[in-house]
Amino acid sequence: ITTDGGVYHSTDFFNSDPTFMMDGVNGSDFWGFGSGWNEDVLVGGLYHNGNLAYYENYGNGTFLELGGGEAPTGYVNPGNNRKTYFSDISGKYLPLNLNDPILNFSNGMSPNESYWAAESSEMEFHPNCYSIAFIGKDHKLWKTTDGGGSYSLVNTFGTSANVFVNQIEISSSNPDVMYVHQRPSSGSLGYLWKTLNGGFSWDPVTLPAGNSRRALLAINPENENELWMAYPSGANGNKVFHTINGGSSWTNITSTALNGETIHSLVYVAGTNGGLYAGTDKAVYYQNNTTSWSIDNSGLPTFSSTNILRPFYRDGKLRMASYGKGIWETPLHDQPTQPICRIMVDKLAQTVFCETDSFYYEDHSFLNHQGATWQWSFPTGSPSTSTDRNPSVYFANPGSHLAVLTVTDQNGNTDQDSLYVTVNNLSTPQFIDENFEAEFLPTGWFQTNYDNNAQWESTSDAGGYGNSSQSALFKNYDYDSQGTDDDMNIPFNTLNMSSITMMFDVAYAEYGGQYSDTLEVLVSTDCGATFASMFLKGGGTLGTAPNSSDYFIPTATQWRTEAIDLSSFANNNKVIVAFRNHGHWGNNIYVDNINITSDLGLVQQEKSVSVYPNPIVSGGILNIQGIENGAKLQFIDFNGKVLSQGILENENYKLPTNLASGIYWLNIQSDTQILNKKIVIK
Repeated sequence: ITTDGGVYHSTDFFNSDPTFMMDGVNGSDFWGFGSGWNEDVLVGGLYHNGNLAYYENYGNGTFLELGGGEAPTGYVNPGNNRKTYFSDISGKYLPLNLNDPILNFSNGMSPNESYWAAESSEMEFHPNCYSIAFIGKDHKLWKTTDGGGSYSLVNTFGTSANVFVNQIEISSSNPDVMYVHQRPSSGSLGYLWKTLNGGFSWDPVTLPAGNSRRALLAINPENENELWMAYPSGANGNKVFHTINGGSSWTNITSTALNGETIHSLVYVAGTNGGLYAGTDKAVYYQNNTTSWSIDNSGLPTFSSTNILRPFYRDGKLRMASYGKGIWETPLHDQPTQPICRIMVDKLAQTVFCETDSFYYEDHSFLNHQGATWQWSFPTGSPSTSTDRNPSVYFANPGSHLAVLTVTDQNGNTDQDSLYVTVNNLSTPQFIDENFEAEFLPTGWFQTNYDNNAQWESTSDAGGYGNSSQSALFKNYDYDSQGTDDDMNIPFNTLNMSSITMMFDVAYAEYGGQYSDTLEVLVSTDCGATFASMFLKGGGTLGTAPNSSDYFIPTATQWRTEAIDLSSFANNNKVIVAFRNHGHWGNNIYVDNINITSDLGLVQQEKSVSVYPNPIVSGGILNIQGIENGAKLQFIDFNGKVLSQGILENENYKLPTNLASGIYWLNIQSDTQILNKKIVIK
């Protein structure tokens, strides 16, 4: 008898245990597939067999079982190749050695995924920064700037959540140029969008005739206007197309060799003369600018259904993850004739509060590493030069700093790339009013992840008292931090302040037993060298809801407001407040509406004061509701300077003119409340 688990043989009609007859027969049904860039890493979600991961230290053909179900998932960070992402088991740092522990990290959101080929958006990383990536979720495009910990919305395409973002391509030569394909909920006509400004605005691209419901995209890393596209559902004669002008016009490059084939994956080989692979439901095909489509199945089984193709330029190989027959590899049909140099770094800019961090560079070139060399130049950095593939560099002064990389292949061919990064000094605010409705982390905030494991993230599951849609979350339910600490740090200054109070909303349900978590709030005035504990609650004391063994999401009534007196830290120019999670694999801790301000002796929890419009233009009129007329108003810049002041009349307050775009504060003082509202001038 055959099952989805193999072949079994019985001589007594299964009255006794049968004999397993699969010795020597190997096959894995890969529904997802990701590959490393400079290190040999392979990951993927399998049908009925969880997620597997391979790293070059494990031994040829030796994979690590990571757990999970059967999700069509698996993505690899191109700058930190052992940092991998999965929709069903979140983030995993692959161990350096097979028997070392696997570390976890927070993966804030997962992309559209499907068991069917060409129906997943996957994760598309920025070509110059491995902390930035884009995913499609429903009909929206999302962006992370912290390596997957949290995401912010880039664009919503249309009004129907069922018109999924399916493909994302970012130009390597000009990352401001991106292409996005959407699959309709019904019908045969998809949508292609293009941006020239990094996602700020999008224009539709006219698609060639044919069934465009699903589309595969491949872009030339040297030319943002050269793009190949395949229609997996395309009829004979209308399967593969080519544009050299960004989609203004298309050339049909289909041939009869593709008749009857359903294309599952499309790959352009960088540095070749139009080398293009098409993996289908039956075989792998190849063409270039001098030869038409032909089968390229050497070494493969007679029949092989491709799911995803991945080039591995480091070794000059192509990898294929298949439906039912595992992962296969072959030398590239045409090896690149020249390298294409690309610089990648962990961050494009940093805002410094206490100490400047190094920039961690990585080569992201299309380059065979055999016999290759790297030569870096950092005119304002330390070191100023390096021959490492992935140097770390320190820039002592604020401003823009240049990196130049020259790569040379084994044949002496060279290419060069340059990239600027920026160091800014943080202008610390004197007031904090954060509801986590904008980008996470807020400007200047930072995390301290002592064990390189899970961390704080943004969530849209709940907001404080149901009055907002987002909050900060630590997923103790999903991550076993084993008692380690993880901090969300808030920098600000308390110069010329006396009475200082911090208020915040918290929600927590204890799991029970030994699975109990703790929230601590600490303050440092020496850039984190030492901390003073100001708040410590855990277990039932922290709890705002009954114990629960389910994944806790608070209702509007399952929140509590806490207040902490910070007056003892007045008159310091560098103060850090750390929200610290002590995790024991219990349940989720939510934090929202963090408010730090001075002279709060009369403060009541702000629930009904609204200020709009916000954002607003310079010189505009704010409407302020929920507080009595006659309240004293001060309009303050981010450094604490009072720009104007007045009295609330008829619920209106006129702002000063000639205000620069940015963030300001409106301080409101009445007989019953003193509070600050963050105002954005656009």
